Amino acid sequence: MKQTLERSFTKRCRWIWSFTNRQSDTVRYWLPQPIETSTQGNITCHGVSSLLQSRSSFPHDLLWADVDPGDTITINYEIDLYRLSWKGKSPSKEKETVNILSPLSEKERDFYLRSTVMSPVNEDMRQKAKKLTAGAKTEWEKIQKIYTHIVSHMNYQYPPKQRGASFMSETRRGDCGEFSLLFTSYCRSLGIPARTLFGAWANEAGPHAWNEVYYEPFGWLPVDTSIANNVKKLHNRLFLPFQMGVNGSPNRHIGESEGNRIAFSVDANLELTPSFEEVKPPEDYPDFPFGVENFYYGFQTHDGTAPYLQPGYIQFNQEPEKMKLPDILGNSNIQENGIIGKLRLLKQSSFILFLLVLFTEIAARFIPLMTFPPYVLSAAGSFFLCLYVFASLLRREGNRILLSILILVVTFFFIDQLVLLTGET
Repeated sequence: MKQTLERSFTKRCRWIWSFTNRQSDTVRYWLPQPIETSTQGNITCHGVSSLLQSRSSFPHDLLWADVDPGDTITINYEIDLYRLSWKGKSPSKEKETVNILSPLSEKERDFYLRSTVMSPVNEDMRQKAKKLTAGAKTEWEKIQKIYTHIVSHMNYQYPPKQRGASFMSETRRGDCGEFSLLFTSYCRSLGIPARTLFGAWANEAGPHAWNEVYYEPFGWLPVDTSIANNVKKLHNRLFLPFQMGVNGSPNRHIGESEGNRIAFSVDANLELTPSFEEVKPPEDYPDFPFGVENFYYGFQTHDGTAPYLQPGYIQFNQEPEKMKLPDILGNSNIQENGIIGKLRLLKQSSFILFLLVLFTEIAARFIPLMTFPPYVLSAAGSFFLCLYVFASLLRREGNRILLSILILVVTFFFIDQLVLLTGET
């Protein structure tokens, strides 16, 4: 059977990011300009703060600024998002020229095979990767074995106690970042180009990390081992599809994507330009293991590279007085354009109203003063639940089994109320 990889448009989103320096001293900030990936394209910049300057770099051009106390920098982009799904079987050993992207240049191949602090390529990683892919005859089988191993043997933990593939391979605990960094490390150790993407969910701006692996003839394919690991649990399999729009099957996150994520940066350990000028951190400044022990975020780098950009990296010159997340990562706001955004509002509001009606109906059974005309609450609850299911279906979000159950519940309520009303008349 001929294999094809279908790419379909899901929505256009606007990403607005801002950072306000609430410190008493000037800080320097770096941001990557988003680039096209397998699941995003048609990127349009609608505005960048005058303070931000551009520097050519690879694979991203960088924006940077020295931000004085009280100043704010902002960026504003619109990005098309795409769903990827296999039609037919998953890739076989036969190479078919279907939906192939531009072949990797020598520079690109070297870059996405390099060893980094966050995803090292060393003898230890190479031996582990060879062991877990033993018996694989093709490159795709190796990718699948790496994917299956990480999904099956790693444990999701947020927040992680350490960051980086080396720590993840030892402790087997981490969040989406560690899952992705480890996948990159194993693939590169076997000579397979891979990269870690850092971004956010498009429907709620929550941070997320995942992978792309380069496999000819299909080009860059999305891989999400942390979501695949999470949906192994029943409650996540039921509810994550509603929350994130992801597929509820652990096997559907290699080469496929739901088209509901924006990538801010492609790969960890990107070189900062202009260069980061390291200063000695204050004595009581907290350290955290970022690929190495005793890393002082904001005061040092990995040999001139940021551990990762999600979306940016900050340089402090003295001990910061403010250390909340917006003081380090800024604020991201992602808006869904067009009918998809309106359906999201309908989905959220109808679910809230359904819960309100449900709680009111429960309270009415115990509070005599709360009286309503017969069947009004049941009818209202059924109506709002119908709207929720309708909006979820149009947005292609939700677990099919749970949606089917909801539809049956709504149908039962309507029939039940109809029978009762008919009997009374």
